[in-house]
Amino acid sequence: MKDWRNDGIISPVALQGDCFACWAFSAAGAMEATKSKLENQTVTVSVQQLVDCSTSDHGCEGGRPDSAFLYVSRNGGINSDPSYPYTGTEGTCSFDPNHIAAKVPGVQWVLYGDEEDLEKIVGLIGPVTVGIQAKGDLLDYKGGIYRTTSCGDLGKLNHAKLVVGYAIDYFDDQPYWILKNSWEDRWGEDGYIYIYIYIYIYIYI
Repeated sequence: MKDWRNDGIISPVALQGDCFACWAFSAAGAMEATKSKLENQTVTVSVQQLVDCSTSDHGCEGGRPDSAFLYVSRNGGINSDPSYPYTGTEGTCSFDPNHIAAKVPGVQWVLYGDEEDLEKIVGLIGPVTVGIQAKGDLLDYKGGIYRTTSCGDLGKLNHAKLVVGYAIDYFDDQPYWILKNSWEDRWGEDGYIYIYIYIYIYIYI
């Protein structure tokens, strides 16, 4: 079992609002955790910068975490959230090189659909950004371990989250993932969801 929340490297759950910026929040969460783990320095990075400046993505219309990582890597860094705060709307790119909070040296994919690989990476390296198919019943999740009888293929991924750990359900001895969402802490288990089904893997840094 591993839960990176216990190590103090996971930032608070945020609210993306009407802006479909889950891709940016999940990518930012991975950057924050990596920075904190490697440098023992707590930081929150600018989701708004990703929304405004990552031209490979579509701002509040959606995007991909891997594009966000690549943008930050090529840009030379990402600002802190206090210096470039989230507004929930798209705006003009206002990156300030004097307020860089984190950098991304590189990006690597997790093997598609390989949960053993995911477990090793989450357990040894840190939180992982993933894509899932968010269906209607997910919106109503209020707690417990989420189950579903079906999941989509790679072409149907429509929501990004951050895997922050994994554990075992002691009632039926089944493993589950711990995922951080960006629908504020009143949703799910204080903003998190515990999920049995295997999820389609995006990337990690």
